[in-house]
Amino acid sequence: MMPANPVGQLHLKQKSRELILGMWASELGMDMLELLAPNKGVWISPSREFDEIVVVRIGQDVRISASPFRIGELTKRLRGTAATSFCSPDFWQKNFPDWSESITGPSTHYYLDSLEGMEAGLPTTQADVQVRGLAASDFKVCAALASELTRDEREAGGLDVLSRHAWGVFCEETLASVASYESWPGRIAHIGVVTRPGFRGRKFAQLAVRAALQGILRRRRIAQFHCSSDDASGNGVALALGFHPIVETLSLRPPSHR
Repeated sequence: MMPANPVGQLHLKQKSRELILGMWASELGMDMLELLAPNKGVWISPSREFDEIVVVRIGQDVRISASPFRIGELTKRLRGTAATSFCSPDFWQKNFPDWSESITGPSTHYYLDSLEGMEAGLPTTQADVQVRGLAASDFKVCAALASELTRDEREAGGLDVLSRHAWGVFCEETLASVASYESWPGRIAHIGVVTRPGFRGRKFAQLAVRAALQGILRRRRIAQFHCSSDDASGNGVALALGFHPIVETLSLRPPSHR
């Protein structure tokens, strides 16, 4: 389940919300009416892309996109099942073992379009902590940080494709955390963040993401951040900075020979 946003009085601008939901509708091959129809159930649409099943939960409603040749069997096997089960990997492994070669998620996707409310929960910067933009000259220190991470951590944090839009948190001259963003179509700026193992639990990720947010929002873009739904640290960063949880997703990749 997606966490509630503790900053209850703050909301995404209507235009931002429409843009975000329009992006997800396009991702699923749906129009906005299909995406947002309040049926408190499930809507399955044919995917025009790869043989992948994508589950998106918005509130109590679930939307599923799948290859056209799987729609009939999918509809049959899901009949009578509560939609709340569809973002659970265990559900798919139990009921669709032949379609569950690879499962990604569930992940919660957050968005922010205003600097207001970002101060809640942020640590006070200490004398031995510095936050600044990263440049080409920081390549070696970034590589040293990357060497202490797993491949999945590097990919999720954006270190494998580090852009020029990157900020670092240095603690006693050691690069402790990095946040960067990629510009996506439709004013979306996707944020990735990583923290060195020995520096976790000290809110350095919040400081790094906050620096990235200032760059994103001053350019009038919409910040996007996602993490595993059971990642307490990642969800904590998003909620402390005032991000809004909009959708929860899960994707399945069936075996290639099917």
